[in-house]
Amino acid sequence: MRGDPKVKYCPRCGSKLGFFSKPVKCEICGRAFCMACSEFRVNTIERGRDVYHNVCSSECLLELYRRYLQSIEQDKELILLNGSNTSIMLYDDVDNPSIGIYMIYLKVNLREINTTEENLISELVPIYGAIREDLKRRGVRFKEEFESIV
Repeated sequence: MRGDPKVKYCPRCGSKLGFFSKPVKCEICGRAFCMACSEFRVNTIERGRDVYHNVCSSECLLELYRRYLQSIEQDKELILLNGSNTSIMLYDDVDNPSIGIYMIYLKVNLREINTTEENLISELVPIYGAIREDLKRRGVRFKEEFESIV
């Protein structure tokens, strides 16, 4: 989804938007940014197909998660929140799907991200924590894994 063509400059970095650098619209809040400042490019699996989303911030990523958790409760489908260098995944435990345990998997590739580890953790840990708390509140059984590539 592309952003408003009237937006001439990225509100985050100030880079000029034009033919080669079109604005990208956040699917949650509707704000437009350049591709580099659209922090999360997320794919979800819906009805067996990959669907791609642009999300501008950790708050919007969390809202996307909440919307898809409602969808998975209704359709019992797989959720996958996956950025290019970081991943937060929620999926049926393939070893024993019949008992309804979900796996939360957080993957961080620190080599590929242009930020400090401290900044990254401050962005991702609240999202991960909110997902955990939301699952607990709903009574969903889950396991967790964390992987950090340095």
